Amino acid sequence: MMLGYSVVFSWYDISRYYALRAGYFDLGVYNNSFWTLLYGGNQASLSVLFFAGHISPILLAFVPLYAISPSPPTLLVIQSFGLGLAALPIYLLVHDATADSKVATLIASAYLLYAPLHGVNSYDFHSVFLFPLVLSSAILFWRRGNWRAYYASLILAAATQEFAPVLIVAMGIGGLLQGLVDHTRRIPRRIIWHCALTIVLAIGAYSFDVILAALGPPSARSTAGWYLAGGLYSITLPVGSGLAIPSYFLRHPVAGFLSLFADFPAKFEYLIEVFTPVMFLPILAPLSLIPFVAWVGLAFLTRYGPYYSIYYQYSASVIAFIFSALATSLGKLAMPVHAVRRVGIAILFVTLVTSSYLSMLSPMNPLNGNPQNPLQSNWWPTRTAHEDSVDEVVRLIPQSGLLLTQNDLGSVTSGRREIWVAESKHFPGQLPDFILADLTSPLFYARGASITTPEGTLYPFLVSVLQNASYGVYAYSDGVLLYKRNYNGPPVLFADPYNATFNSSQLATNGFATIVEDTTSSTGRVLACLQESTSVFWVGPYVVLPPGTYNITYRLKISSLSEAHVLTLDVVGIGSEQIGTYEIAGSNFTQPSNWQTFTYSFHLNAPTPDVEFRGLDPSPNLNMYLDDITVTQTSI
Repeated sequence: MMLGYSVVFSWYDISRYYALRAGYFDLGVYNNSFWTLLYGGNQASLSVLFFAGHISPILLAFVPLYAISPSPPTLLVIQSFGLGLAALPIYLLVHDATADSKVATLIASAYLLYAPLHGVNSYDFHSVFLFPLVLSSAILFWRRGNWRAYYASLILAAATQEFAPVLIVAMGIGGLLQGLVDHTRRIPRRIIWHCALTIVLAIGAYSFDVILAALGPPSARSTAGWYLAGGLYSITLPVGSGLAIPSYFLRHPVAGFLSLFADFPAKFEYLIEVFTPVMFLPILAPLSLIPFVAWVGLAFLTRYGPYYSIYYQYSASVIAFIFSALATSLGKLAMPVHAVRRVGIAILFVTLVTSSYLSMLSPMNPLNGNPQNPLQSNWWPTRTAHEDSVDEVVRLIPQSGLLLTQNDLGSVTSGRREIWVAESKHFPGQLPDFILADLTSPLFYARGASITTPEGTLYPFLVSVLQNASYGVYAYSDGVLLYKRNYNGPPVLFADPYNATFNSSQLATNGFATIVEDTTSSTGRVLACLQESTSVFWVGPYVVLPPGTYNITYRLKISSLSEAHVLTLDVVGIGSEQIGTYEIAGSNFTQPSNWQTFTYSFHLNAPTPDVEFRGLDPSPNLNMYLDDITVTQTSI
């Protein structure tokens, strides 16, 4: 089962990567950390202990595996096998609690079908993929009294990410409370000793992380600092560090309590999605859920949606505790073995049903049916000719020099010394040597975004860079554009130039024109302006065009001939910047009620979004019709 899970998810994640559904944040940034550790670069000094800005020295153990094939797919395979391997300690936990291998197999299978686990596995790569394995192993060794293995597991957990000490402290507190319940008269000294040592280890790990964050490079220090502040960088409370959180609660208990209910529907939905697959049975072992409560309590203080969504990596922090609590609950059931097996079968069935709706691997998942975010998969991602064009252009970029690109291209270009991805409002401070853009992606340009206020898209940064230095088009293929600094020659690659036809379904009329049936048109439907007194016939389609020279062809007809003005055609870009204007008079038509084409040329010096091919000031004295508009790029 573990092997099957790991193979399927490796295949799925690699398919996402090759279909450009994995971003620089976070697959690419981890790959860049590994790559620069092996080959050197600006990030190499960070990578020894900092991976993607996190304090994750445990990832050093995977460098030899990564070196075999230094690329993002290697990390995805490592992650899938690490998450799949956690089924083993979960199996052993259930087996120890129920003394039945069939129940243990059923619950381990339910773990592998668990939708929150699939969310962790399908969202790029993160160091927390090790949490289910090392934390469930720690719980297993605690319950078996194998203290050396227990502390080894805790150290591995602490080395996974800087939030781990919070979970480890909660484990120590939970162990102490469990000792009080199990030994009502007096807690054995060994339990007190190990609980205290667990908490001391967590405090030591936290202190170590704080020192590293303070001494580390600024680019790593900021990210680690956010997470050291209780893991909260969208906190609703006015606190600046992890230690300030309890202080704030003591001084403002009401405000602190109410912050837990911000964005309450999403937080409540998260709890339902986490506990429904396991039939809420872990609640029967509340002390085993104390680390879960610690994480959820801190996460719920924020309005940062990914913290309480099963489709991000953060659920990795709590999965081990949910299944260890489930194991304890099954062991408490006062039932014969065959009845407990039926419960295990029911859990497996409910997990399968919920995952058929919630899992990213399910075609019935609503997220798969409406991927507004280009980094979301449409069920099983498939590679197209466009991704081949991306690879063709990427191969032309040398590994030396600073590359500026967008998030969805960042993972396939992350194996290099210097890369900067347009995802924040901070510019790297130096001009890039190359700029890679996919003009067909929403991550290049978001309509309505301000040029001066970047919103995670590349276009605002591209505008700024092109205004401050000389760049030439080095390559272009199917909307994928590569600029090179101080390049003045012809493109070394010019393939699949822009070519598109727009008809009544892509153009807007603003309520002045109508769509009518016409069997002589290319689609059977045309835009019609029937002797209306209006300034607008049509607008749109608001497309992004690459630089270059274009021919634009309009297919029009009018009801009667006239020498007077008929229509103004113009081309405008973002902010209604004028690109070209063409006047059409009745004398330009040879006969009425017959389609006639009008072709003009225009040129763009840079990528231009929100391009419209408008029809303005139509004559009110006749009927006129638009069949379609064809735009063809002839050169770049």
